[in-house]
Amino acid sequence: MLATVALAGCELPPQRTQIGILGTSGTEVFVNQQRVANGTAVYENDDVSTGPNSSAIIDFAEGGGFFQLDQNTDPVFSWQLVEGVRCIFARILSGQVYVDKAEFCLSTPAADVVSGSQINVRVTAQQSTVTLLQGRVTGTRPRTPPLVPGQEMVADAGQPNARIRTLTPAALTERVVWAGRYRFQGWCQDQNQSKPSFRDQCAPRNFSFAPPQPAAPSNFELFPQGDIMFPRAPRRSPPPRPPRPPSSPG
Repeated sequence: MLATVALAGCELPPQRTQIGILGTSGTEVFVNQQRVANGTAVYENDDVSTGPNSSAIIDFAEGGGFFQLDQNTDPVFSWQLVEGVRCIFARILSGQVYVDKAEFCLSTPAADVVSGSQINVRVTAQQSTVTLLQGRVTGTRPRTPPLVPGQEMVADAGQPNARIRTLTPAALTERVVWAGRYRFQGWCQDQNQSKPSFRDQCAPRNFSFAPPQPAAPSNFELFPQGDIMFPRAPRRSPPPRPPRPPSSPG
């Protein structure tokens, strides 16, 4: 009875949904104002930020794709339903990001967009520039027609309309050149063996920022505890019951 009363008065904290796994380049990468390292999990409502000469990549946990932050960038992530689309939603106040994601939604001081594409976004308090490299993107604030690859929208804070312009191939390349200045290290799965590797030297499907889990002994099984798999001894079947002696004739 006492145990029931105690449990009734103790509420478990709500479980947060994982957004992805973080990779770092440089020393100034933070989650919720705490400096972090490669392999850190990012959850819903986490504030991810970078300082000078540092970048971060989030490999999304659901549906593939990734999100790269330039230096001095500060997104907060959540899941939302926007324009009938359930998407990872990032709110950015300043900085620059590159996104490669099938369904993605983004909000800045000057604009909101729904994207299923590869986009580059530059954000200041006064202006937001969204460049479409591949796929599709639509402005929901200000409202715009869908962009085609090679176009970008420029929105000024407080203005009802955005400007749309078409870029030359050279200008399009210039928009994303910043992303290639950073290198990221993690783990590459190669023939059933994980080894340290740069991200750009491993096939995307074989690369992970999370370190490999140690193999459990052959007579152990793995069970999950949070984001980590722990070994435990397999359950043993109870010994068979001895046969009943034959009953003597009455």
